[in-house]
Amino acid sequence: MIPRRGSPYAAANAPLAMLRRRSDTQPMGPQRAASTREAAAPVAHKPSVSKTEERETNEKLQEQWSDAICRNMNLPKGYAQVAVLIVKWAEHLDELRTAEEVEKLTEVFRDDFHYVTVTVSLDDNSSPQHQLVHEITGFLKHFDDPNNLLIIYYTGHAGFDEDTGELEFYARKTSEDIPGARYAAQCAGWNSAESLFLQGTQADTLAILDTCYASNVTKGAQDTGRAYQLLAASGPGRMTAGPGRKSFTTAMIESLKECLNENGHKPFSLWKLSSKINEKQYRRQNPCFPHDRLKKHDRQIELAPLKGKRSERDENKMALMQRTSAADLTLRFALGSKSFTREHIEKLTRELPKAYESAGLKLQRIDWVGLEERPPIDFRSTVTAFSVAHRWLQRALPNRKRSARLQEEPFRVVTDDLPPPRELPQPHGASTNVETAALNNTELDSMHAEATPPALERGTHRQDPDDSNLDAVPTPPREQAVSDKIGSVAQVTAAVIGMGLLSCVTTVLCTRAALKSFRL
Repeated sequence: MIPRRGSPYAAANAPLAMLRRRSDTQPMGPQRAASTREAAAPVAHKPSVSKTEERETNEKLQEQWSDAICRNMNLPKGYAQVAVLIVKWAEHLDELRTAEEVEKLTEVFRDDFHYVTVTVSLDDNSSPQHQLVHEITGFLKHFDDPNNLLIIYYTGHAGFDEDTGELEFYARKTSEDIPGARYAAQCAGWNSAESLFLQGTQADTLAILDTCYASNVTKGAQDTGRAYQLLAASGPGRMTAGPGRKSFTTAMIESLKECLNENGHKPFSLWKLSSKINEKQYRRQNPCFPHDRLKKHDRQIELAPLKGKRSERDENKMALMQRTSAADLTLRFALGSKSFTREHIEKLTRELPKAYESAGLKLQRIDWVGLEERPPIDFRSTVTAFSVAHRWLQRALPNRKRSARLQEEPFRVVTDDLPPPRELPQPHGASTNVETAALNNTELDSMHAEATPPALERGTHRQDPDDSNLDAVPTPPREQAVSDKIGSVAQVTAAVIGMGLLSCVTTVLCTRAALKSFRL
């Protein structure tokens, strides 16, 4: 589709002038100071050494796999096209004055990497939120393709609304110095706009946010085969430096050039780029963080310069379009060893395509998804768990039997809290003859009998201090049957648990013995 005249896509390869970005002080939007984290920002999270080493190892293996599979299957490398959408604020609204810094980044993407760059300026003539959504929609309309990579870059003020969980972009912290601006006090919500990239997009996506609180985003829930990663200039609840020699954008420009000089035309991962940025002396106290925005898959986005000549890029694009798959097959290989080397990758990338060909399947490509190490099975912990369960069964079974005996025996209800007998009204006068006293005692016994409740049913009887010879009502047959069934179920459950634990111990012993005799 040919872009209409005057749209930013019509001049996608032309030099661009750009403008704005985020704050080195407090990135609070107007009327949002209470919702943003402005005091005592928490220390940025640093991944553990083991987690970092695992990530770096997986990154290197992915690079080796990508190179080997393309070489052995004679496939084109990289993406057919990479498009960059740079979002900024109009120059008269830009408080941070980032035009020079953003122009340098555009030149790197456009001239050194041969990416298509599109710049949009959010102004105050209409709602910034509507403008952002409109520009992203047009960007996706022109460049979304399974063989493409989409990059969206934002630099400017931002605040995080803890009530709504929204990361909000602002032109200025306040709108007092913008007379006549209709929408200057409003903001553009990133979470709402980002949903366009999370849902329904076919291309791999990389979001780069050079703004405060850039890591205050939640992980997406979509489970797809595509990759979507976020490179955040600041950690959760953290702010970042404004434009200048210590800014994130300056460090990223330098790191992109360094990776380009080291790798040439070979791809490098986002993890490597972020490591380069964090190695800068002025960025060590406030490192950047790469995030996976989709539910799973460890496939890293890789950046590499596209071929310089237009004819070569078109040829590579046609080759990539021809390898579009009609279906995806997911397999999980359980390895008997953690060792996985370049030699293993070379053999697998050479032999797996042959296996598919001999099976009569047309194979388009094999993507590296990830290598996940399983925690070692501790035999001592397994035995300890079995011992604890055994002791629990020993205690539970006698308690169950005692409960069954209590159900069979009648229980007695104490009636100490029953209301006392009513007192007889005193007779008038001073008469105390024997006949009156006898009548009063008789009435007292009658009233006491009326106040005493009847005997309880279902195998119970009332407890009378002066009467211990009352017989208990027998338990009904239906309730006794239910009790017997409960006891049987408890016995069967205990037996199943015991057999399951013994089976687990046996399986562990057999697995450990088998692992010693196998090698990859």
